[in-house]
Amino acid sequence: MFNQNLRKLALPVCLMYLSGCASIVSKSSWPVNVQSNPSGAKCVVSKEGGFPLHTGETPMTITLDSSSGFFQTAKYTITCNKEGYEKSSSQISSHLNGWYLGNIVFGGLIGLLIVDPATGAMYKLDDTFVVNMAKVDTPKVDGPSNVSMKVDDTKAVNQAPQDKL
Repeated sequence: MFNQNLRKLALPVCLMYLSGCASIVSKSSWPVNVQSNPSGAKCVVSKEGGFPLHTGETPMTITLDSSSGFFQTAKYTITCNKEGYEKSSSQISSHLNGWYLGNIVFGGLIGLLIVDPATGAMYKLDDTFVVNMAKVDTPKVDGPSNVSMKVDDTKAVNQAPQDKL
């Protein structure tokens, strides 16, 4: 009887240890809400190395992979333009997913060293990313902008010096 109960318990325990915790309860692609300050900027999202993945106007939501390879975090550059503002670039990168640490208790070494790193579920991206843009400084001119000056230099050309006569 004891041996039969042990067998029933062994199968779920083995299955649990052959899987990755973050892979089960989490994901490897994340929706990221990209915003700009001010909104309405045209942005390009590029993967590490400069390969453009998405172009759009803020606010926009895009789905990005959280890993760029086995045990490698994903890094993206977001470059935004808007008339009257300086071009701005920011980097977004993934960070360790808290569910990955669940492998210590539930997923075992296979989940910790193989499954979650291979699927990318060991990393996570933030839900929202904001690109701040600085307003372009335009020099101010005091007074009227259409100033003209008339110079009358006809007397200086036609008059001879008095002291040389």
